[in-house]
Amino acid sequence: STLIALRCETALIKTLNRNNNSKNQIYLAPTMNHLAVIPTGDPLPNPGTSTKKGKAPGMLFSSALPFSWLSPSGVVRAPEAKLCDYTQYPEVRFSGFLKGCANPPSYLLAKEKRGTEEGRILVIGISKSTGETYGLVVPVTVPLNAALRELPSEQQGVLRVWSFGDQHEGDSRDLLLDRLCEISCREWIAGQRLTKDGLIPYRARNGGGYTLEAELGIVSNGTAGPDFHGWEVKQHDVHSLIRPRSGEVTLFDIAPDGGEYIELGASEFARRRGRPRAGGDRYDFTGKHRGTSPLETTGLRFEVVGYDGTNIDPTGAVTLVGNTGDTAMSWSFSKLLGHWNRKHAQAVFIGSEKRDVEVAGSQVREYRYGQHVELGTGTHFRRFLGGINAGTIAFDPGLKVEKGANGRWKSHARFPFRISSRELRALYTDFEELSTCDT
Repeated sequence: STLIALRCETALIKTLNRNNNSKNQIYLAPTMNHLAVIPTGDPLPNPGTSTKKGKAPGMLFSSALPFSWLSPSGVVRAPEAKLCDYTQYPEVRFSGFLKGCANPPSYLLAKEKRGTEEGRILVIGISKSTGETYGLVVPVTVPLNAALRELPSEQQGVLRVWSFGDQHEGDSRDLLLDRLCEISCREWIAGQRLTKDGLIPYRARNGGGYTLEAELGIVSNGTAGPDFHGWEVKQHDVHSLIRPRSGEVTLFDIAPDGGEYIELGASEFARRRGRPRAGGDRYDFTGKHRGTSPLETTGLRFEVVGYDGTNIDPTGAVTLVGNTGDTAMSWSFSKLLGHWNRKHAQAVFIGSEKRDVEVAGSQVREYRYGQHVELGTGTHFRRFLGGINAGTIAFDPGLKVEKGANGRWKSHARFPFRISSRELRALYTDFEELSTCDT
């Protein structure tokens, strides 16, 4: 009831081992993708000090965690709480949860006290609406410990996921497939978008995704995170639902955080790097960049710096560079990793058709969705970087700047990373194709 009062929708439950304490940290998952439900800051590179036999020491990524302990005196902030992503192992550990905290449960987490006691249970309540997390450690000596073990929950690695108020019997995968089956059976659906104020008509080019999200009850708010009960829902256009062929899937749209684009700004960058149109009153910077061969229209090549196929340098970046080594755009690993972890731990890919019809004298765009879907689970940032190196993941920018009547330049930019649907399998450890209504 305390977690519900704090607006938590989900809780993660872990039974702690002897080495789960403030000295050794608490292991949560092999990669951050498995913890996409936890709201964190963008990962930052830090020098690593921990090593394991047979593993070279290296940098790690740490992500600040907005975390507080639930104590008898109330909610107490743990300002140094963070998740540490040791990519060389790989594993993610919970750290800093006692440091700087006014009244933490030290007696249950400090190694010199009861921090090596078997059977303690860590509960992490998650509020997606507020972006906060809350923790509680329950010793084996209290009745709540036994009650937590009997809770209906979904096992995900070493963690159990407890969803508050979810009346669906079964796991999140079953719920997702059930809902997608219902949507596919509805045939044509008018383009729409669900906002915090309700449904609104929508007919822009990305309407297929927004319409599907609206049908799933997902409010479009631009927040990076899994869409539906831990699943990222990715819609893509197909020519036919009966015989769907491979098509382009947008993995994400993310602006660069380095290079000339940041130094010059969108308007000046487009005028220098783009193609002039309309007598010089408009410039376009477009073109599908893939692999290390320069794109003829821009003279730029798309490449990864800081990844050799095995080891990741946390200070590395994905870059768009010219023949002289000049960097037009770059995306730091920190920025890309944070987005990848939040959006692609579990993903479903579904095709859709669209048509325009006349309703009451107005043109309405409608969509229908196929029963055939693809599910991808288990991934790692290495798979994303490897896709860029292999040329299967392309950068397909759409940057346009126009001079207005007032003489000022106005820009519109998209920065999508795309992949062919036939190449999706390489991004995931487990990948399956199925019909939603056959399950």
